[in-house]
Amino acid sequence: MKRTTIWILLLSLLLSACASQAATLQATSEALRAEASQVAEIPTATAISDPTDTPEPTDIPDPTATPTPSLEPTFTPLPPTDTPEVPPTQPVITEDVLPLPEWARVYFTQPNLLNDPEIISGTPIEALIGLIDSSTVSIHVASAQFNLPEVAKALVIAQERGVEVQWITDDEQGLLADEKPENGQFALMQDAGIEVRDDQRAGVMDNAFWIFDRRFVWTGSLNPTLNAVFGNNNNAILIESQNLAVMYEREFAEMWEGEFGVNSISTVNLQTTRENDSALQVMFAPEDGVGSLLAILLSEAETSIRFMAFSFTHDEMGVAVIERAEFGLDVMGIFEERGSTSELSELPKMFCNKLNIRVDGNPNTLNHKVIIIDEQILITGSFNFTGNADQNNDANLIIIDNAELAAVYLKEFEARWGESLETNPDDILCEQG
Repeated sequence: MKRTTIWILLLSLLLSACASQAATLQATSEALRAEASQVAEIPTATAISDPTDTPEPTDIPDPTATPTPSLEPTFTPLPPTDTPEVPPTQPVITEDVLPLPEWARVYFTQPNLLNDPEIISGTPIEALIGLIDSSTVSIHVASAQFNLPEVAKALVIAQERGVEVQWITDDEQGLLADEKPENGQFALMQDAGIEVRDDQRAGVMDNAFWIFDRRFVWTGSLNPTLNAVFGNNNNAILIESQNLAVMYEREFAEMWEGEFGVNSISTVNLQTTRENDSALQVMFAPEDGVGSLLAILLSEAETSIRFMAFSFTHDEMGVAVIERAEFGLDVMGIFEERGSTSELSELPKMFCNKLNIRVDGNPNTLNHKVIIIDEQILITGSFNFTGNADQNNDANLIIIDNAELAAVYLKEFEARWGESLETNPDDILCEQG
């Protein structure tokens, strides 16, 4: 099936999903379109102890200046002027430099190599601080966890030079956790006048995205914590797109006003854009019905599926993967080892259906939430492949139709596959017959 067919299918499904809310969304959509047009014109001017970033408490057993409009992306905030220039197409983890589209950069943590919390050089945090230092108008962050002093200090300096800095976090994993003796970064920012708000609810505010100057979006699985950067496998993608920034700013504004979880109104019909020849679709859980639409994309795969999953318990997605493998597609997947053989996990079903799946070999945590379809469609973000994420938590993902980006993530998959472990048959009971 042609790539255009997949996107037409996805868009038609998104629009039909929104039809039942048409009466409510009509006025809202008009207001959001007006808001979006205004937003686009706003001037830019040592030991790791916590085993995971954002546990799934239900699904995992215990755990648990005005910008100049231009068709040519410039990435002016990166790199900062006082650091050595890095070629814009060089991903952090790949041994060989792979080409990337001009409007995107990709970063992976490397816990096997870069695991000293005293050294941020070469880590995604170096690039993130470069973005903070180069921002001139606004930095809006939605991230559940935080304990990196260097990032907090950079944000305070940005606030002091007139940049609007706002942060949305989770109550338990964010502000309450900040009271621990080893933390205190949120308190440091608040003392400097930076406003931090949390979700004040049982579900997890599990987003991990940053918006810089309403022009750059940083998203993926990476929370700015010692454990996430120096112990776990995580990814981040930076995209220069004012259209994309509008979508994330809209979601940020909803949460800033206290609209979390099922209280959020879906605007998924406004969350598609293009960069050159690449289609991009953004989805936010739980309001956009993310899991079901991912299942449809998986079921339409033509040649191959690769996935890396911190948690994979979503039955509909699991069924789609198994059916594609039975149809003869090349399917490979890596599960985070902890909780992978529980009755909730999709790993036992895939193992018993003889799929080529493994558990990760990182003694800490594989925290990726990544799917690559047909070596062409990249899916990444903070959305875990679970019913809990689909129905309760606030999370985001981005679907990108671009073979260059898919290739970079496939390289990461190959690296993680090389250190992964075979599933122990003794841990799984398959039905006979």
